Amino acid sequence: TILRQAIDLTSYEAVLAKFDGQTGRQHANVQKFLSLTRERGGVSLSEFLRRIRDLKAREAREGEALGKEPESGAVHLMSIHASKGLEYPVIVVADLGRRKQAGFGSPYLLHDPAYGLLCKVRDELGDWVRPAGYAWGEWLHERMEEAELRRLFYVACTRAADLLILSGQVGNRNTWLTDVQDACEIGEDGSPEEVVDFDDYSIKVFRPAEAPEIEENSDKRKRESKGMEQVPKLAQPIIKQVQPQPIAVTRLEQLLSRHDGDVVEFRPAMWSSERPKRGRRAPGYLVGNIVHMALAHWECLELPESERLRLLENYARREGAFPDALVDAVQRSNKVLMDLKKHPFYEQICLAQGRHHEVPFSLITPAGILHGIIDLLYQDQDGRWH
Repeated sequence: TILRQAIDLTSYEAVLAKFDGQTGRQHANVQKFLSLTRERGGVSLSEFLRRIRDLKAREAREGEALGKEPESGAVHLMSIHASKGLEYPVIVVADLGRRKQAGFGSPYLLHDPAYGLLCKVRDELGDWVRPAGYAWGEWLHERMEEAELRRLFYVACTRAADLLILSGQVGNRNTWLTDVQDACEIGEDGSPEEVVDFDDYSIKVFRPAEAPEIEENSDKRKRESKGMEQVPKLAQPIIKQVQPQPIAVTRLEQLLSRHDGDVVEFRPAMWSSERPKRGRRAPGYLVGNIVHMALAHWECLELPESERLRLLENYARREGAFPDALVDAVQRSNKVLMDLKKHPFYEQICLAQGRHHEVPFSLITPAGILHGIIDLLYQDQDGRWH
């Protein structure tokens, strides 16, 4: 698709890995977005963009992807709030015959964001009465609670990818089961099994012939449950499909810290031995960002020291260095650059046929897809890349 090509050409996933940390949430959100486009394919670009705008404006919003979905082959019991952002082949929304219950609050006091507090008052006899303002606020509050319940019900039903099972006891009014029956024009009476067809989907209705009898268990002994000769297809474990997990380069030290029982030591090629005094030390990430910007401006290493320090100071200010840490950031950044200039690497890089800075990359490895940023990539005189 066009989106897949755009992501590959811009190395967007590799750039995400630089800021995504260990959770992989942003990368998982991208994968989820691509899967949505595949499911809703076959439309024009303008129609697709219109659907995206509708999705953004929809009241019940999709949650973010977790990065690592729960383990397959198990039944997960969870609240509707906890299920946001997840998706399962089969979802059961149970106990829909229970009356809807809105949030609990004070029976005498309401809060409206636009008009403030609304409250009941006592009349001359000391009885509580509802003024017109309170009655209006109560009506508005009930509408808001109803809208919130509808959003929760929408989230619960849209967690299903293949099959949605709605279950509940009929007979009560003001329940989600009666709302579904009214919306789909499904009566309480009818055959034990009935299929109601719509344009894009079908609903299979099961009506128990009679309520199951509840046996009295006065001696509190456990009743023997009837066995099951064959596990139903929907209850069988789902075969887990292992998805490649993105790995940031910054995690290599953790992944490779132990190999065949031997501890592998990692340290930068350039390491400054100077340690400034406490209280004016710039954070390490700030020094690293300044050095990266200077490496991208490779010719600055040949500038006179005064000009180079002034350039590093501009980089430090651009990165938001605090005044008390500005001098330290400039000095340490300059020290790292000068250590590089003394190293044999520097002469090789200066003689390189080509140089590239801050290059995003993706690499397929046995451990997974590796994402990261190459600080400096250069080609020597023999045509080899380093």
